[in-house]
Amino acid sequence: FNNLTQVISVWVYDPENADPDELLGSAEEPSINSIVLSTQMATLGQKPIIHTILKRKTYVSNEKMKKGTWHVMVPMTRDDALKEIRGNQVTFQDCFIADFLIVLTFPLLTIPEIPGSLPISSPRGSQLMVSWDACVVASVVLVTDMETFQTNDSFRTWTRIRVPPGSLSDAERRSVADVIVSRDGVFFLTNGVLYQKSFRGFVKLGGILNLPNGGIIGISSRKWCWVKYLSK
Repeated sequence: FNNLTQVISVWVYDPENADPDELLGSAEEPSINSIVLSTQMATLGQKPIIHTILKRKTYVSNEKMKKGTWHVMVPMTRDDALKEIRGNQVTFQDCFIADFLIVLTFPLLTIPEIPGSLPISSPRGSQLMVSWDACVVASVVLVTDMETFQTNDSFRTWTRIRVPPGSLSDAERRSVADVIVSRDGVFFLTNGVLYQKSFRGFVKLGGILNLPNGGIIGISSRKWCWVKYLSK
């Protein structure tokens, strides 16, 4: 894990002349206007760096700019995920480069569907239930009254979460009252009992973990990402 790296593409864009996907943060390459602007800024000496907030490490591009883009190679670590893209003190038409905070981490893997498994869902006619990882918001679990779905790319792709035959009764499988997704798997609350679905299987959680064996009325998870609340 700690030996893996990610190449981050960095360019400058003007919010008043940017493409919509640049404003949404989903662009994979710069627009024509951004290529021109980034090239002009580079000519004036601009060269962004990536600074890590926790360990205070700095990474720079060791290559020449290509098509208006700097490329910075950054190692991926569990304990230094919060990073900031910073520009140096170069002005262009009285404009500076704003710092940009990012969380660089691996997406949560989706749990593969095992052939022969059965759907787990909320009661018929229920509202949709959604849970997402606070630090990786593209990782989502959606419970409907027919199936449960999981994605790690904001539903560009998805898989179904199902349970082994015999693990729950038909009524229990159709009675999900709450759901939470975390790095330890997906937690379902059905008929007052808490279950965990993970890569290791589907298990009932109870007394062995000092949890009630029944009568649980709700579950909750953190709705904010802890790294966004660190003091600098």
